Amino acid sequence: MNSSFPKEVRSAALLSTKKCLISFDGDKDLVYGITVNRVLLNLFLNKTEDAELRNSALETLIIEGGNQFVKENLFQQISLSYGTEVNPQVKSFVWTLLKSLSGTTNPCLLTK
Repeated sequence: MNSSFPKEVRSAALLSTKKCLISFDGDKDLVYGITVNRVLLNLFLNKTEDAELRNSALETLIIEGGNQFVKENLFQQISLSYGTEVNPQVKSFVWTLLKSLSGTTNPCLLTK
């Protein structure tokens, strides 16, 4: 995500990806969804980015993207990032999100 745009514009762009991830249809959207997920993951992993945008990117990636595009190593990448995270807001959000996911009964978020 281009950091030269104001935070408000980048936040709005991030929110629009939620709608894109929800409305996938077919193979062409699979490629698009994987691309969106890479952008979201890179945004979350960018420790120089605004904490609110990073948290929103992670939430969109896990919750809105669902299990359809989540790869097994995603949670490993998040865990590794958590171990080196210096921003307390991001660290707390990651902990809370993963803890809530550990007790989920939502079939879209369960791994097989």
